[in-house]
Amino acid sequence: NGVLITPENHEGKADDKSLALHPGSHGDHRFLLVKFTAAAAVDVTGYVKELGNCGSIDAWIFAGTTQKSHKDSLSNRGSFTLTKTTLAAGSTLTVAIGPNGGWGCDHSSLSLTIQPAVPVASLRDDFLAGSFAAGARADYNSPSGLGRWTFVVSNRHTPGAGTETILQYSTKANGVRAANAFVTPNSKNSFDLPGIGTKNGVLITPENHEGKADDKSLALHPGSHGDHRFLLVKFTAAAAVDVTGYVKELGNCGSIDAWIFAGTTQKSHKDSLSNRGSFTLTKTTLAAGSTLTVAIGPNGGWGCDHSSLSLTIQPAVPVASLRDDFLAGSFAAGARADYNSPSGLGRWTFVVSNRHTPGAGTETILQYSTKANGVRAANAFVTPNSKNSFDLPGIGTKNGVLITP
Repeated sequence: NGVLITPENHEGKADDKSLALHPGSHGDHRFLLVKFTAAAAVDVTGYVKELGNCGSIDAWIFAGTTQKSHKDSLSNRGSFTLTKTTLAAGSTLTVAIGPNGGWGCDHSSLSLTIQPAVPVASLRDDFLAGSFAAGARADYNSPSGLGRWTFVVSNRHTPGAGTETILQYSTKANGVRAANAFVTPNSKNSFDLPGIGTKNGVLITPENHEGKADDKSLALHPGSHGDHRFLLVKFTAAAAVDVTGYVKELGNCGSIDAWIFAGTTQKSHKDSLSNRGSFTLTKTTLAAGSTLTVAIGPNGGWGCDHSSLSLTIQPAVPVASLRDDFLAGSFAAGARADYNSPSGLGRWTFVVSNRHTPGAGTETILQYSTKANGVRAANAFVTPNSKNSFDLPGIGTKNGVLITP
């Protein structure tokens, strides 16, 4: 429940991606070290939060024995982020947590997510990586090797149901439509639309009126004429992949319709998307050879329909999570905090130490307790024969609360 130290209303609660934890105070049992040893090359991301309303902690992140980053005096006014760190097979990432001075109100939380170190495809990044000549067709491989991008204009929003024409690259502007984008050849709309592209996020000018795509998206604009109305952005997978993304309408007066298809099966649909929100593509898994299509069309008129699309493609692979792997476990009283991730990606180990640097001090593996001890909640890994109150340091619980009340 995210609560290791109670009461929750005073000590705070871990979010639903984190485990609650608490460091120690005694010199021999001061630091909590959370370790993940990779079975294969993996990428690790995460964050530390201090939950108590009056304390502060120190946090360190190590790859092996090399310190990657450090945060002093982390309080509940912020969080400490672990930027993506790649581990080789057999390597260990350690997050060390200790008190900053006294240990009162140091109820904290840690989130760690581990994924295989694999290539990633991105609609924007793959476009920026391309070197397109004037007239080049919008049909090119992702540098990641995960699949192929194709951009077409159609008279129907459903892929394969209408007359589709592949867009072509233009190095020249046309009126308010910027240069260096894929546009419709022989378009029956003004400005060679529909179109998609540009490196700076602006397909339709002026930016201060029409909006700008964020740094994870490409700018786009649908058409209006019945024959050239819909922009279809397609990704055909070379292997099993997971696709996530979002659509935003950028113009300050228009609205668009958006559809998402896996093959010819509609997965979701959004009418009248305006600049007051975005339309999210929840994770969709594609088999090798399958195509995901995002179709964009005007909702009524096409004025102010400058929009953007973000798509990220990753191999469909297992993911490890500090919290999820803990929740998946069935630990008996006294079980050691040294267990494999169900993902097969590696192994978790939680230790108490007199030093924050891994391997530099005397380390003892935590043990599982099914009983509370004073303000320390039950069902957590705690320090055996601890020299601190409440068997701390400790980490765990299902509800996010380790220290109560």
